[in-house]
Amino acid sequence: MTRSRHIPHVLAAVIAVIVVYAGLSGPHILHGDGREYILQTQALVFDHALRIDTEARREYWNHTNPHGITLQEADPPAATPSTALTESSQAGGGFGGLYPDRFGHYPYYHFWAYSAVVAPVYPIFRERSQRL
Repeated sequence: MTRSRHIPHVLAAVIAVIVVYAGLSGPHILHGDGREYILQTQALVFDHALRIDTEARREYWNHTNPHGITLQEADPPAATPSTALTESSQAGGGFGGLYPDRFGHYPYYHFWAYSAVVAPVYPIFRERSQRL
């Protein structure tokens, strides 16, 4: 009887291991807003800011990303940024939804909490990948 109580837990653990293995061993695929979240995390980790330094992030991204996506030079923020989120006001260069704010900086319009949660762990993975 005790054995049968443990079967669901063991089964759940086996399924979790299979899912984690499949996720970590598969090809690197970048979907949706992933690039924006990665770049925002890098800005928090390396620049200690929510604004995106497009030159620094482009250089680091093009040197380290495994996705086969190359970022180009971004357009400078407009001298008098508009409040409209239009395609013409984007940074361009493959940065995704990067719009100038009223101070002339480029922050992502996405909520930054995901990047803030991931940022403390990011240097650990970066250090480990440099040793490999």
